Amino acid sequence: MRSHGPRPTVVLPIKIQSGSRVFLACTLNVSNSGIKVQTDADLRPQEEILVCHGVRKMKFRVVWTRRESNGLVAGLVSLVQPLSWAQVASNSESRP
Repeated sequence: MRSHGPRPTVVLPIKIQSGSRVFLACTLNVSNSGIKVQTDADLRPQEEILVCHGVRKMKFRVVWTRRESNGLVAGLVSLVQPLSWAQVASNSESRP
């Protein structure tokens, strides 16, 4: 599944929970249906994970992964209602 909507660059610190392990990560870009992330987590396509940003927790499925020199880049699709990342990004920017 490929997103056809806008994918603005939004870099947010996140945590990825895969099974009982938690990894630090960051978003690279976002859309209403998913996110592209960079992480050291060993994610696999079709795996369901939990992404945490502050107190927000959202369920995602890994769609694709690609190894790069600085870690793993992965495309994630949301398993819940459409994402409101513009709101998440603006809330992050307004924090002191």
